[in-house]
Amino acid sequence: MNKKIIRVSILFFVIVIGILCLDVCGLIGTSHEVQIVINENDNLTIIAKQLQKEHVILNQHLYKLFYRFSTQSDTVHPGTVKVTGNSSYRAITRSLTMPMTDTIFVTIPEGFEVHEIAERLLNNELIASEQEFYDALNKFSFQTKQGDIILGSEASLSGFLFPDTYEISNKATSNEIIRLMTDNFASKWTDEYQAAANKRDMNISEVITLASIVE
Repeated sequence: MNKKIIRVSILFFVIVIGILCLDVCGLIGTSHEVQIVINENDNLTIIAKQLQKEHVILNQHLYKLFYRFSTQSDTVHPGTVKVTGNSSYRAITRSLTMPMTDTIFVTIPEGFEVHEIAERLLNNELIASEQEFYDALNKFSFQTKQGDIILGSEASLSGFLFPDTYEISNKATSNEIIRLMTDNFASKWTDEYQAAANKRDMNISEVITLASIVE
């Protein structure tokens, strides 16, 4: 009887170890995506509990051992990461230890039209829809340091969305993105440019329109 109990116990132990090994390698679990929010003061224990609760890992204690062995640290970076239920422990750890940022770099090339800018912002998940960006343009207006007031519309603002590489918060609104781009334009429009426009009896909008035609 005792030998039978021992065999069953050994078999049970082997099965448990086997399941845990599969979990470490990411060979069990579903492909459902989970978003893990790591706050400034969160530690490894809190994150491991959250991972187990969301069924990303089977055992928080085993994962903590793996994390400490892999990184020689208990440190986790604050931010937001996305992992799946079938991620390996190595992949999860890589996500947690990578420096996280809440900004995205987006390049707007010279010559991009408004619909191309909106499409690029959408592809980078900075806006919910292109229409959202157009609506913001139609409500937006700004004043240059020379005193010119530019009233918002897709047509009138197209030349003021300065082509450049921008670091944009993933929480920025369309209005804030437009403000960032027009502020960049305003910083490039110097008094010398304004003086040259005045000599030709042109306002800033006319100069931008002419430049777009020439381009």
